[in-house]
Amino acid sequence: MGVGGMMINDVIDIKQKNVKDIIKCIRFNDELTKKDIAQRTGLSFSTVSNICNALKAKGIVDEIKDISNYSVGRTPHFVRLNYDRFFVLCLDLQLEGFLKMALMDLRYNIIFKHEEHALKFSGASEIVRYSYMKFKHYSEKLGIDRENIIGIGVAISGIFDTVKETVVSCAVPIFENQPLKQMISDIYGMPAYVDNESNLSVIAVSAQEGFENKNLVYIYIGEGTGLGVMVDGNLLRGHRGYGAEIGHIPIGRLNKPCYSCGSYRCVETDLSIKGFLYKYDGENGLYDVSTSWNRFVSNVLKGERKALEVVEENGFILGELVSILVNMFDPNIVYVGGVITPIFDKLLPFIQTEVRKRLVVRGSELPSIKCDYESDYSMSKGSCEIIIEKWNPI
Repeated sequence: MGVGGMMINDVIDIKQKNVKDIIKCIRFNDELTKKDIAQRTGLSFSTVSNICNALKAKGIVDEIKDISNYSVGRTPHFVRLNYDRFFVLCLDLQLEGFLKMALMDLRYNIIFKHEEHALKFSGASEIVRYSYMKFKHYSEKLGIDRENIIGIGVAISGIFDTVKETVVSCAVPIFENQPLKQMISDIYGMPAYVDNESNLSVIAVSAQEGFENKNLVYIYIGEGTGLGVMVDGNLLRGHRGYGAEIGHIPIGRLNKPCYSCGSYRCVETDLSIKGFLYKYDGENGLYDVSTSWNRFVSNVLKGERKALEVVEENGFILGELVSILVNMFDPNIVYVGGVITPIFDKLLPFIQTEVRKRLVVRGSELPSIKCDYESDYSMSKGSCEIIIEKWNPI
């Protein structure tokens, strides 16, 4: 017990929160003094000074003289976060047969990227070990000190059950029911965080939208159909991480059983990369998904009739889905990302038509529907945000 009945852990939590507030304050600003930080965070000057001194001792911040100040007296020092000395590794495992990874510094600058497709793995541990081999190659080549990597953010096309700590309802079968977080942490020897691609993406776009836009939904279309929901600036997670699961909403058209639940009309059976390809080319389109998808996109952009028919049907289905989400969550912005970004402009008129018909609560006010053309980058930024939030540097 501590003073006044406060638990020691409470004191530690308060200190860590203060550390996070200071790092957040200086993360993208190199021209703040300790006095400035105290004013912006609402912390006392002595608290800011003590924490900054502790961070400096660990090499996390530096103090830089303000050479532009010519006044007589003590020269002020700016507190600078050494954002380019600390890194987050981002693993993108949300497409079957694909491995994407990127190492980012704390300001989202990419240090290295790696991407492969048409890979065949028999199990989750095999792809994790393969990714670790690639990570070692780059980190040794670039002289990256592993001690300066603060964690690994992992994007999946599924749900990470926070009670069982396993992946469930995953569109990539080798990850189903696997303790992916523990597996990655053990193999890499670093803390890991696993979440679906849409949650990571909505975290990223929420950060860039600023405080005025804190009610967002983000639909990510890839191997499955995922949703991230930000309500009043808070990510909707639910009791075990299942919040905002939309893949099994029964508004699909395909007479085809859902790969995971076996039911018919699940929306992600239609609105997934394989759903688009099945409608366009039948089973033939699923033999080499990457090649088939590039051909489909090319034919959409060329205006091929059959490709545009698929776009029209799936555009209306996506519009139905957006209308459900708008009426449920009342967002001011709806983001769409994933593999469909190259054809988003073709889908948008059908989405808008369907949403306009169903705005019962909002009347005629259509929400802003945006395409996240850099959705892969958004996933990585979301991973970076989560890992920094969980980082306890002192």
